[in-house]
Amino acid sequence: MGLALTFAAALIMALLALMGRSMLVYVFLFLFVFFEEMGTGFTSFNGSFVFNQNFVDLFNLKFIEIVTAAAYIPLLFSGIRNQGKRAAPEKQLVWGFIGLIFSLTFLEIFLHGAANISDWRLILSGAMLFHMLVMLVDTEEKLISLFKVFVVMLSIRALIGLVAYWAGYGVMSPRGMVPFFWDSRQVDAFALGIILLTAYLANLGSLRAKDKVLPTVLAVAMLAILTLTVLLSIRRTIWFVALLGVFLVLVNSKRVKVAQLAGLGFIAFIGLLIALTLPGLEHFRDRMGGYFASVNMFESEVASSYENDVHLDNVQKYTKIILDNPSVMVFGYRGYPGEGYVSLPRKYSDKYPLGVAHNAILRTIYFYGLIGLVIYMAFYTRLFMLHGPIKRLPDNRVIKHVAFASLALLFLEFSSSLTLVPPFFTSSKGLFYTFLAAFFARAAVFHVTAKTAAHPTQREHLTLQGIGK
Repeated sequence: MGLALTFAAALIMALLALMGRSMLVYVFLFLFVFFEEMGTGFTSFNGSFVFNQNFVDLFNLKFIEIVTAAAYIPLLFSGIRNQGKRAAPEKQLVWGFIGLIFSLTFLEIFLHGAANISDWRLILSGAMLFHMLVMLVDTEEKLISLFKVFVVMLSIRALIGLVAYWAGYGVMSPRGMVPFFWDSRQVDAFALGIILLTAYLANLGSLRAKDKVLPTVLAVAMLAILTLTVLLSIRRTIWFVALLGVFLVLVNSKRVKVAQLAGLGFIAFIGLLIALTLPGLEHFRDRMGGYFASVNMFESEVASSYENDVHLDNVQKYTKIILDNPSVMVFGYRGYPGEGYVSLPRKYSDKYPLGVAHNAILRTIYFYGLIGLVIYMAFYTRLFMLHGPIKRLPDNRVIKHVAFASLALLFLEFSSSLTLVPPFFTSSKGLFYTFLAAFFARAAVFHVTAKTAAHPTQREHLTLQGIGK
């Protein structure tokens, strides 16, 4: 039944792709926002049917992977062409990665007589989705619409989770009941929504009338819903990503003054004071107090706690695997010459079982070797180079602030992944939301420069700002 439904959905997506419909983007947006990828078993086998490998029961393929390929392939032949060089750097990196995985696969077949594709098929499907965004969201108006629909969908999904949580039907996790499982990248998307809405509200007064796509009251309400959802989901890393992201976009906003920042800080202080003193919130205070205390890794008791000890052991053991095996450092685990290369982490698991490497550099080297690490770092470097062009975009364009907020999220998540956090490419949602943020940043610059090329007077004005060069 699952396979039949998957093929039926794939056929519908293929027909939409052949018609070149932008609605295709929103169908994928709906699938990623409203369906959970992981359950409390830390595996997609506990996720919804969209991401559950058991649902399709065909070579461990997932519903989302099949419908992505079904939409992408006919879209390439639908007559839609890329405008200009909107994603030229990403295109180069994708081709470099494809060349790398083919080389590693041939090496794997030569050494082990087998081919394991489970780890890199995620990145390929994510690249397909990114390219679909490039082909279908091809105007500034469509980009603004994508931003609007995205934050509205996120807010609705967060509200559904909050209502279930308050009704006692939240998600049970190792950290107690939460509105969303704390290991899901969905919570990362809520943090992105917080940063996007803060950037929008902070610059609302400077926007053109047609760029004010969200009523102020609605935007504030959605911001409050997303903030509460992130707080209650008990994700320490995402707390800091959201908080620092909000700080960055407020500092970046020319309309936000020191007095306003102080006022915002005062409101946050009053809210914290109420949470610390209001009767009936004792359980909430106990849980939050424990998780805030667990952030202090310099405290011996905290560092030796089970959760933190597992993370530290993970990083130490993967470091040892790579240093003990130069072939793994160069070629990834496929280059390991001995038997049992797929289950190599088990050989190094003594204190705790080794799962996904909780460090982006270690994870990338382990799976793709040093060349893969170069591609990974180049991906972020190319995006971070957009900071200058984004800063020079006109302040009255909402896509400027969407782009800066997206870049802030990318920078903060990249930074956190260098510590004890897995990289984005370990899950379908991680890839989709990362590539969506990357698309917002790159497309914003492209659409403004494309318009300056079409309007000479505007081009002269913006060239003075350093954009149209």
